[in-house]
Amino acid sequence: MYMRILIPLLFIVFLSACSEQKSTSYKPKVFTKVDNISSLPELRQFVKSVDSSLQKFITKSPKFYGMNSRNLVATLKHRLDSMFPNFTFIKEDFDGNGYTDLVVTGEYYENELLVLAIMNDGKEKYTAIPLNLRYHDDFPTYPKLVYKDQIPVIELYSSHAFAERSENGISKTTLRYKFGTFIDYVKPSKAYEIANIEFRTHGCHGYCPVYELILNENSTSTFKAKYHNFGKERIADIKNEEGEFETIIRKEDYMELCNIISYLQIKNYYDDYFSGSMHSASATLKVHFKDGTTKTIEDDGMAATNGLVYLYNKLSAIRFNQDWKEIDTVN
Repeated sequence: MYMRILIPLLFIVFLSACSEQKSTSYKPKVFTKVDNISSLPELRQFVKSVDSSLQKFITKSPKFYGMNSRNLVATLKHRLDSMFPNFTFIKEDFDGNGYTDLVVTGEYYENELLVLAIMNDGKEKYTAIPLNLRYHDDFPTYPKLVYKDQIPVIELYSSHAFAERSENGISKTTLRYKFGTFIDYVKPSKAYEIANIEFRTHGCHGYCPVYELILNENSTSTFKAKYHNFGKERIADIKNEEGEFETIIRKEDYMELCNIISYLQIKNYYDDYFSGSMHSASATLKVHFKDGTTKTIEDDGMAATNGLVYLYNKLSAIRFNQDWKEIDTVN
């Protein structure tokens, strides 16, 4: 899934060489070429070698993105520039495999500012994972390495669409490596007991898939495909939906969804999120718990948090990785 974003992989270098980062003494278990990178030119050369799609990538520190001085965001950027006066790439072993990973920042196309983690498998193979969700933006994101419960995490500082959900207009997102990607950092807590999961998408000004899922453990689950689920195989027709299907969800797949929801402690999330993008899909997630409570999240833009995006991707995949049987709805 990330390969598609890799193409516009726009990222690059530097992340906070702040006091907290300088106080760490990270040492890799096994040295690779990543550990020999010590300068910006070396970093630029390495990033371009990771993937051919990065040949046009422009390495740039967030501090060197210009802003309109009369604009409110310029004031926010000035504050962040002062918080992060020096920048360098971040090196850490985020997945615990003994090899040094990188976090870099940069620009691929104008106003596509990306922060990415380049994960190192130790065999000269690397995977780039975008960390920020709002990379179609002209406001940069400032990364910082910190440790929580001895776990290396990345804090991302930027502007926020909801000023009331941030500190003086500056947002902070805290991410850790888990489930093979970077998602919201959450302190361990008691697992949720989940009765069932409902997920509905509401489309967009384009060809976003529209569907409904009602997922149950060990009993019939349903998938109602409305529009744009099957590509050219079934042409979207607003008068004729694509079909209804049912199956028993494989236990391991249902439990994976439950584990993600429990890890995220989803009851603590806001009830609604709004991206402001007219071309992004929106969705409703409803989780029913065995204690009789329900958590509903309305996400206009489907990009509220890294953790929710990861969950949405897993739910979307359920449409095609189960043994669905079409229901005859003709009376």
